[in-house]
Amino acid sequence: MAVSHFSSIGFEVASAADMQALIDRIVEDSEYLEARGGTYVIWQAGDGPELWLQCDEEDTVMGLNPHYVGPSRVRVGLVAPVERPGQTALDGSFYGWVNPRGEDFSEGDYPLVFDCPDAAALAVELPCVTAVQLSAFAHHLEVWDDVEAYDRGQTEPKFASQSFVPAGLFRGEGEEEAGPPVAYAMFTGHVTAAEERHNPLTGKPYWYAAVATLGGTVDVVIAGELVTRPLAVGNVLSGGFWLSGQVIQDDG
Repeated sequence: MAVSHFSSIGFEVASAADMQALIDRIVEDSEYLEARGGTYVIWQAGDGPELWLQCDEEDTVMGLNPHYVGPSRVRVGLVAPVERPGQTALDGSFYGWVNPRGEDFSEGDYPLVFDCPDAAALAVELPCVTAVQLSAFAHHLEVWDDVEAYDRGQTEPKFASQSFVPAGLFRGEGEEEAGPPVAYAMFTGHVTAAEERHNPLTGKPYWYAAVATLGGTVDVVIAGELVTRPLAVGNVLSGGFWLSGQVIQDDG
């Protein structure tokens, strides 16, 4: 089975039938959150995997998004929402700067875009500074034993062992006009916690890692197929990731 955002947290979704079976399995054991344009039906496993089912005002399913709840908190200056063609009324994304500087949050450590599973239920005035719980779902991955091994393995162009490239903001090769930015980044960081975990609904394994990168620590989740050897504290991890974040409004 190909790696997907769902398999990054231990769900097997390879077809429309798999998706429907998963929805049928979670809908009776979920919480409901009213929002602008519909309702979120939320399956949660405590700290860890989440599924956000989107239903319109007639209770018709519009979409299903995964998220992962972890301990990470990144300081972000939210600048503006990001809208994309074809998104549902309950989809939402934000553009902002990590560790912003200046009154208009137009600079900081780096800009980024993240998708937000509960965007339509939020009441935030932009621009604003807030804490974001940021999870990164691995698309591809490389791991080194430690910083020294990472540095030895670098070729030009060299990136620091704590670096972040907001690749989703870049125009694709051959594109005359840039489309809406996507919630994708390439980053490298130091593993400060790592553990193989099992999805409580499916029993399928996946990996969790707390990764200290430029600007803060991110919760990283990885499909078991991408991990060729156990991850450990002190490793250097690098790859491409989908970013899913929740705004923490009561973080203090």
